[in-house]
Amino acid sequence: IGVASMKKNEKCVLTCAPKYAYGAAGSPPNIPPDSTLKFELELLGWSGQMLGDDGGIERFIIKRSEKKKTPNDGAHVKAHITGTFEGRTFDDRDVEFNIGEGEDNNIISGIEIALEKMSILETSRLVIKPKYAFGADGNEQFNIPKDAVVEYLVTLIEFEKEVEAWKLDATESLTKAKELKEKGTNYFKDGKFKMALKFYGKCMNFLSNCGKYLLWFHLNFLTLTNILNMQTRRSKAKQEQPKLPFI
Repeated sequence: IGVASMKKNEKCVLTCAPKYAYGAAGSPPNIPPDSTLKFELELLGWSGQMLGDDGGIERFIIKRSEKKKTPNDGAHVKAHITGTFEGRTFDDRDVEFNIGEGEDNNIISGIEIALEKMSILETSRLVIKPKYAFGADGNEQFNIPKDAVVEYLVTLIEFEKEVEAWKLDATESLTKAKELKEKGTNYFKDGKFKMALKFYGKCMNFLSNCGKYLLWFHLNFLTLTNILNMQTRRSKAKQEQPKLPFI
């Protein structure tokens, strides 16, 4: 509690009543029961919770929530986001989207990753490195240069989790798989191959208890993976878009 009110490089003496120290039990043999303690502190610095595979997202909780549940991948979320770069606000809006599809709403991946750790009505400040922000291309609409570190203030307003595959029977799983396959196909046709691969993978997950469909789709999924690998190797060269056997 005391540290939370301190500034960087500040020095102070904290006097802690028993209630905020070791209480009636004390800490034998050095601290007797009901002891008031004094601590000399110097706050040298701090860091937030590091998210992402390489810690490229730093999260500071500004307002905690009493709720415990958090969104999952695919959850439908409503949030308010405020993006800043070098003190300038470049994005301030209410957003509503499915986690994993944020790029359709100009939502960077760093926000999506952080939202999966947040509870309803929580507000967090995010410091996001380029890999999880606008990368080497920057963002012309927001006037963000390449390789920029940006900050976002994010409040999660509400969410609805995506149903988990194991909770569905075969008929329900097949219906969900068809929905995901259609999304994947649309992304593929738009040239968003990484997103297409993601949704075909999720489709396979929901087909896990639909045996006769799973083998058929698995073979086509391998075909898609090979196509996407070739597409990546071609880099920026313009090529005719390949056709998948199940589109």
